[in-house]
Amino acid sequence: MNRRMWWIALMVAVALSASGATVARADGAAPADALAAELEFLRPLLGPPRVGSYIDSAPGELEMTVQWEVAHSGHVVRFTKSVPEVGFTAETLYYWDKIDERVVFVTVCSRGIMSRGAVREEHGSVVLTGIETWADQDVEFRLTFTVLPGGAVRDVYERFEGEKFVPGHVIEYQLHSG
Repeated sequence: MNRRMWWIALMVAVALSASGATVARADGAAPADALAAELEFLRPLLGPPRVGSYIDSAPGELEMTVQWEVAHSGHVVRFTKSVPEVGFTAETLYYWDKIDERVVFVTVCSRGIMSRGAVREEHGSVVLTGIETWADQDVEFRLTFTVLPGGAVRDVYERFEGEKFVPGHVIEYQLHSG
């Protein structure tokens, strides 16, 4: 693990252990769906797995499975993504950073790419802005998740090039029926 990845992992561990958000019941246990107040704007993303592909793909081509779920007694929302066809997995943790007083995220994936940044609600969508760290470069990006009628989620990725954001991918995830 390189120095930067180690530092990010340490920061996540410290932030999670230092989180001051309160979600516990009177008996000390957190309800399964409890969320820290600062994470409530993520609730529309929670639920069963969703399956999707790039919107310009043929049906069934390169299917991806994603899921957002409550973790760590409501102090974290965990997002997982898998694309079995290409052996790709990723995990993102969203949590309240008590020091910076904002919701932040860290992502690690099976390709060694890590990303980190801020999370906010904007016009009913969840927007992540941050830096992706690849082996040979850092990429500034914006990722927007929008819950559509019926529960599908649209995932729009843009990267910063020159002096503006340019389109990357668009994926639509439908609720998984089985």
